[in-house]
Amino acid sequence: MEDRYELLREMLDKVIDEDRMSLITILGGGAIEAFDRVLNDEVLPNIVDINTDAKPREITLKVAVVPADEGRSMLAFAMNCKSTKLSGHESIKGLAEIKLDEKGRTYARERIAPQQQLPFGNVKPIRGGKIG
Repeated sequence: MEDRYELLREMLDKVIDEDRMSLITILGGGAIEAFDRVLNDEVLPNIVDINTDAKPREITLKVAVVPADEGRSMLAFAMNCKSTKLSGHESIKGLAEIKLDEKGRTYARERIAPQQQLPFGNVKPIRGGKIG
């Protein structure tokens, strides 16, 4: 079991160090989060429900990738994860740049939109229950 965790750590470190898009990093971990949500919130409760049959449940993680510009230097993608036996969820979408590394191999780097600033201006922190 230790070897499996070590392999996972090495894979994760490589993806993070190289800032490349992968199943681990796509949409900020959204693919893994979506899979875990479907497994834990839909499939497992369905399996333990004695009113359901003993047929296999399936989880489908689908990623559609298309060129986002005429020069094909950007890609657009949509990801959806659902159980084929249960209702699915809406797709979430993102953009990634297509790059070439020093050996001429292509890879993608996800474009992450900056988080918008909340419109509160210069509000001072609350101290002692009073706005200061």
